Amino acid sequence: ESSWPLVTPTPQRRSFMSRPKWSSVAVLALLLLVSASVYAKESDTAQVQAVLDKWIRAWETNDIRAVEEVIAKDKDAVWFGTDAAEHFVGWEPVRESIVKQFATYQGTKFHLKDRAIKMSTSGKVAWASEVIDWATRSGDEVVSVPAIRVTTILEKRQGVWLIVHFH
Repeated sequence: ESSWPLVTPTPQRRSFMSRPKWSSVAVLALLLLVSASVYAKESDTAQVQAVLDKWIRAWETNDIRAVEEVIAKDKDAVWFGTDAAEHFVGWEPVRESIVKQFATYQGTKFHLKDRAIKMSTSGKVAWASEVIDWATRSGDEVVSVPAIRVTTILEKRQGVWLIVHFH
């Protein structure tokens, strides 16, 4: 049995505005990824800056424990100090040198004049260049060294930034 008039239902069309716009979704996803990446980079940069600040405070307060919290203790790491004789391999010789310096210097102050922090594209390595004025006392002698150029390399290990090299 058929009914008159025979009507074939017309498929309903979606309006242009109700169709999913895959290109818009892709653009939105890309923007979210870029935003997350920028946020992560800014967060990592802030963490690296905090490690460098703690490193400086440790030297100003002669705090070897604070140094140990921010430095990698690799046995094969190479370290350079400001003096030509300060060339160390491994953490222990560096630690011994730092402890001796802490025993010798009092009232150490660093004046940070310039710092630039760069991050690797992997987000696992950072390096900083700094210009620092250093002033301290050794007994009755006042020691002042202006415009020391410092390079520090840090590595993110298990979510924590550590200094792996300085010069």
